[in-house]
Amino acid sequence: MTAVDQVGYVTIGLNGPNEKIVSVRINNIKATATDLDVYDVATSIAGLLQYTVNNIMRNERTILTA
Repeated sequence: MTAVDQVGYVTIGLNGPNEKIVSVRINNIKATATDLDVYDVATSIAGLLQYTVNNIMRNERTILTA
């Protein structure tokens, strides 16, 4: 079996109006990006937005072949 890492994405959950969660998605995150780098960029982007951060979720994709 071979595993090939693909680009992933990050979803930033924000505390929106009326206690609703508003999400912002950043696509094409390199598989080689460190978790700390992803977190730092996500919090920097969130700092430009109106709402406060509720959560940051990183989603990675890997293709498995025989």
